[in-house]
Amino acid sequence: MCNFTLQEWVVGMTKIIDDEPFMAPQQRWLKEAGPQNQLLHYSMLFGRHFILVNDADGVKQVLSSKDGVARPRFIKGIDYLKKVIGHGLVTMDGVDWHRHRRIIQPSFNNQLLKDALNSCIPDLTDRMVAAWKERAGSEIDLVSHFSAIALDIIGTVAFSHDFRSIELVEHWAKNDNYQVELKDPLIQSIYSYMMPSKLRMLIIRLGLSELERFIKPESHKTTIIVNQAVDDVVKRAQSRYNNRDIASTEAKCLLQLLFDAEPGSRHGSLSHKELRDETKTFLVAGHETTSTLCVWAIYCFLKYPEKQKLVLDDIMKHCPIDGRVTLESTEKMEYFDAFLKEVLRLFPPVGLIVRTTTEWVTILGEMIPPATRLVIPIYLLHRHPNYWSEPECFKPERWLSSFNQTNRKFQPFAYLPFSAGQRNCIGQRFAMWEAKLILAPIIQEFKMTLSPSLDGMDLKLVNFVTIKSIPTIRILARQR
Repeated sequence: MCNFTLQEWVVGMTKIIDDEPFMAPQQRWLKEAGPQNQLLHYSMLFGRHFILVNDADGVKQVLSSKDGVARPRFIKGIDYLKKVIGHGLVTMDGVDWHRHRRIIQPSFNNQLLKDALNSCIPDLTDRMVAAWKERAGSEIDLVSHFSAIALDIIGTVAFSHDFRSIELVEHWAKNDNYQVELKDPLIQSIYSYMMPSKLRMLIIRLGLSELERFIKPESHKTTIIVNQAVDDVVKRAQSRYNNRDIASTEAKCLLQLLFDAEPGSRHGSLSHKELRDETKTFLVAGHETTSTLCVWAIYCFLKYPEKQKLVLDDIMKHCPIDGRVTLESTEKMEYFDAFLKEVLRLFPPVGLIVRTTTEWVTILGEMIPPATRLVIPIYLLHRHPNYWSEPECFKPERWLSSFNQTNRKFQPFAYLPFSAGQRNCIGQRFAMWEAKLILAPIIQEFKMTLSPSLDGMDLKLVNFVTIKSIPTIRILARQR
């Protein structure tokens, strides 16, 4: 393990990590430490200790530890995110998390999700495709466009709520100087909380999130706005659920399925506040990660032209001749599926997982004290030469059943786009199905190129909730 001088105690590695691309310093330090060192120690502000675990066996130990107990050995400890999305599946620990997971899991029934996505996404995708055709050859900011459609999808499927974000894309199609920016007050409020700033990052890193309401009083007002807006979403879903005429003619959204939880059952039901917090969790996790995956998928589709024809041929082969793409047709697209898995390997939407130790633990032979932050570097594990042949190469073929990965056994804890263990992402199938239904028609309909404005520019990866790029990825699209 690497040690740093006392002089670095005040600021630690904070400035270096902030200034360089995501995970670049840690990758360099690991290389300097040598292949035998897969635990990397570094400090942040005022000596806060972090241990980076760049070993699949060490990761397995952390992520396989029991979570649904009174005192887990490893907790999330993400107090700041609790302020944004409340106490939900993403932020909870221990028995509270276990109870919520057991109540919510049945709502993610495969067939219910498939039916909901099949009925919702094709209409929205058709509208986006029509808008792109109307502005053929114009520069498209992928982040804003995919955020808009993903927001409408999660709104409809999870809450029976129409954010009407796809209308922004349609407005863009008719106005040359219009930029797509999500304007829903709920989303704007949540995003204002999620946008990184030097002050915010300082408060988070010092573990003093509660001070923000005093340093920036407007942040407390934002919390009130978010909670009121989410309360309205929950109440509207409850009203539609209680309306017998509506309830008998339309499928239930995820939120309405949670209303069915029996109060007297073993795990009980969720209170109004719990429903509100899980609504915020679904909104952020279900919208942000999928839109990010779609952005990186198009980027990889354009960056690796030798794979384009294979992806397009697979989509065209299985798309209905007359009619829309459905989940049933995407399930036949073996190469397209492999392509998306490889996108998730090289550009996972969530680039790291952090856990905090609650007691002394031994990992890979090293004793680690309580209150130490353990960093699981998904981005680096997905590029680790011990687990991947040609780790920096974009090879969807490695995911095909016919491909022999140099007889190297697949290590599940070296591939974590949706985490692993008990706390794996409850919505991972939702995200993959959603991405396929959005992307397949777009790839089918358009010839795309990266925008000339990106020529000669190196993308800098940054991470705050999800991995994004500076500058943002923009493309040109013309109908095939």
